[in-house]
Amino acid sequence: MKKLIAIIVLIMLGASLLGLPQALAEIGPPPLPPNTLHVKLEDTRTPHALFDGVNVEIWQVANGDWDLIDDFADWGTYLPGDIFDDANTEALIEVTEALEAIARDGAPRLGNSISDHGIADFVGLFDGVYLVIVEDVPASILNEPGATHVYQSMLVPLPLWVNDTRNTAVTAIPKGEYTPYEEPVGNLVLTKTFTQGITAPENLRFVITGPSPSTEETVVYYNSFSGNTVTIPLATGTYTVTEEGYDVNGYNWVPVYKVNTVVTGGDPVAVSISTGGTTNLEIANNYTPKVGSLKIQKIFSAQSPARPAGFDLAFRVTGPYGYDETFAFSDFTNTALTISNLREGQYTVTELNGNISGYSYSAAYSVDGGTSTSGSAATLNVSEGNTDNEPALVVFTNTYTRDMGNLIIRKVISPSSITTLPDSFNPTFTVSGPAGFTETTIRYRDFNGSGQHTFSNIPTGTYTVTESTSDRNITGYTFSTVAVTGDGNVTKGQTATLTVTNTYTPPTSSSPPPTSSSPPPSSSSPPPESSSPPPESSSPPPESSSPPPYIPPPYIPPPVVIPPPPVPTGEMNSLVEDGDGWLEFDEDGVPLGRWELDPETGEWIFDAFPPLGEMPQTGVLRWPIPWLSGTGTLLIGFGCVINRKGKRYNAR
Repeated sequence: MKKLIAIIVLIMLGASLLGLPQALAEIGPPPLPPNTLHVKLEDTRTPHALFDGVNVEIWQVANGDWDLIDDFADWGTYLPGDIFDDANTEALIEVTEALEAIARDGAPRLGNSISDHGIADFVGLFDGVYLVIVEDVPASILNEPGATHVYQSMLVPLPLWVNDTRNTAVTAIPKGEYTPYEEPVGNLVLTKTFTQGITAPENLRFVITGPSPSTEETVVYYNSFSGNTVTIPLATGTYTVTEEGYDVNGYNWVPVYKVNTVVTGGDPVAVSISTGGTTNLEIANNYTPKVGSLKIQKIFSAQSPARPAGFDLAFRVTGPYGYDETFAFSDFTNTALTISNLREGQYTVTELNGNISGYSYSAAYSVDGGTSTSGSAATLNVSEGNTDNEPALVVFTNTYTRDMGNLIIRKVISPSSITTLPDSFNPTFTVSGPAGFTETTIRYRDFNGSGQHTFSNIPTGTYTVTESTSDRNITGYTFSTVAVTGDGNVTKGQTATLTVTNTYTPPTSSSPPPTSSSPPPSSSSPPPESSSPPPESSSPPPESSSPPPYIPPPYIPPPVVIPPPPVPTGEMNSLVEDGDGWLEFDEDGVPLGRWELDPETGEWIFDAFPPLGEMPQTGVLRWPIPWLSGTGTLLIGFGCVINRKGKRYNAR
């Protein structure tokens, strides 16, 4: 009865024992002989393959009535009838493991077989329940170091009833489990921090080399971190971690390493990974700015003027990270200034306010001893190697040129009725001006025919002129005032004019003008009378019998004294005065041209005559002209006398 129940249960369960993916037992394919247990091994790797050389062992643990036999009876008397029920899967596993332990503890096995293409057959078996144990697949067969392939032990009834059919050839398919080799691992937790508010460089990465002595490298990029942390599984052993791509333009990189919170040195840094353990590596990048020094040197050319009070020369320096500072030249030491701790990068130095009143200037610069370049803005690079002793150097040189202009001193006599000045009229004029101009004294006789004297190419600035009190009297007139008018400010390339006006008082109508041979009478002396002085103002008016009142004679102006015209100077032939100019003759008496005085510039201008060619030429012999004129006049007079005498004679 017990045997019948077991067969029915096996038929119902089919191949579901132990939860295997394939049937635990199935009808053996013919032509298996009766009472055969056909064990089929399958590789659970991908792709699948059948194994050769795997050892398969069997033990008979119960007879046909399911009574436990031999050493296995120590576990119990018989196998429970419901051991193969789905609800008792755990019980079946427990029974199988217990019986396997007895078998491995030395219970005599029934037999063993080496698989051939994954097949091991056991024939000539008695009815009963058999324990199948498959040894682990050897590494030499797997050909995968460290990998394993194991099979679960199983209980197989023989024969196997299926659909009321008794099958004495049964196939057993043990469940296999493949485990690829996995090195013992632990975790490296890498944490990255930055200082100075630096953003992580785009290509920042960490190279993990090991485990020692292996030189295999694992590269982890910072952009794969979660936040600033990443967990990296590693096989146990010792590794080195190297940071790469950490450069940030303008900064120095100083890393600080902590392994499990303990500060450690080294670059790369060494870490140890234990099986199942976690190693924490913290890398803090301390960035310090790269700085250097810049020196500004100022040079003034030899002809540069003294710098005036209020000279506010300055230099503006602009550069990276928003740097913008202006330095006054008054802060320089020995015409130089060194600026330290400038962030590394490119800077522009611009000279400001280099102008000096009255001068034009040009600026030039050179950088680090290079060639001179025109301009007032220089660009140069400051690097970490530029210390105070070897700074980046820019030298500015200013060349100043004095601005020049012209000044005209113009002389005016008022009233305009005074058209002729005496020879004695020759006042002195003192002209003063800005620095660079030497006070100069000129006489009126230095003026040109237009009453002007020109100072050419003199320094710009304000000029004054004063007239002396001597040698400015005009006969017959009383000096009244002298006034200087006009703008004496000489500007670059321009001409300024100062006008000196002398005002004179003409003689009064009650007094006759003096003759040229006597000085003008004082206002208190009475006018002269041909026979007697005029009556005094206090005398009573004359009676009708008294002589008529004095009537002054008409005014006779003094003779005009014309000063001789100036004479052209330089190398020339003979000159003969010709009106307000001079004629120049060659050594043969041939006229070459006429010299005329330019009233604006005071310079003599020569106007050459055209050549006379082969025409007869007359020499200039002026001395016979007066003699011939006088002789002609005498002859004409003598003729007139003879004529009158003739008339008188005829009248008689």
